[in-house]
This record gives sequence, C-alpha cells and structure tokens, in this order.
Amino acid sequence: MAPPPPSSTRAALGVAAGVVLAVVGGLVVGEQELLGVVAIVAALGFGVVMGELMKAVGGTYPLWGVVAAGVLAGGGYTYALWIFSARWLVPLDLAAKLGPLLAATVAAFTLRSSGRRGADTPSDS
Repeated sequence: MAPPPPSSTRAALGVAAGVVLAVVGGLVVGEQELLGVVAIVAALGFGVVMGELMKAVGGTYPLWGVVAAGVLAGGGYTYALWIFSARWLVPLDLAAKLGPLLAATVAAFTLRSSGRRGADTPSDS
C-alpha cells in the first residue's frame, strides 16, 4: 500500500529546506575545484543530499516534488559552477558541464526511490 501524500505544510517545508540547501551547498561546493572526477563526485553528492534532505523533511512527494528536487539540485550545482568559474570567465570541462544534469537526475531518483525504502524493509532481527 502506498504511503499517504504529505501535508501541504510539510511538503512546503521540504521544498524550503531544498532551497536553503541549494544556496548554501552552491556556496560551499563552488569553492572547490570542479574539474574531472571531482565535478562528477560533487554532482552525485549534491543530488543525493538534496533528495535525502527533502525526503527527511517533506516525506513522500507527488511528481511536482520530484521535479522540484531535480530543479533545486541542478540549480544549486549550477550556482556552484558559476562561483567556481569566476562568474563564467573560466572555461569548464565536459564533466563540470554535465554536473547540473547529473545532480538533478540523482536528486529526483533519490527522492522517488527513497519512498520505496525504509519502514517496509524487513529488519535483520
């Protein structure tokens, strides 16, 4: 049986927490050197953290919440790239350019799939 949808207040708090994470995460990640493997790992981490944070705060989301998680993760990572590249003055490599798409996809997948894990999982005891 599917879990009930979250209350609108809880869902709004989850999206608000995602906005805060996008801004703060963009500031923190943007100070790192986002080239090559580091850019890919940072994008994966950004997406996972966004999905898990929104799940923890907002519960189970309908499709609009999953899209919001992807947009916020992609936007936050793009903000990080903007900071790293000195406001788009430094050219980015392919891994960095694919980062926002990767972060958005991972965030949406994490938020959507985390609804299928958790309380219904059998315990080890």
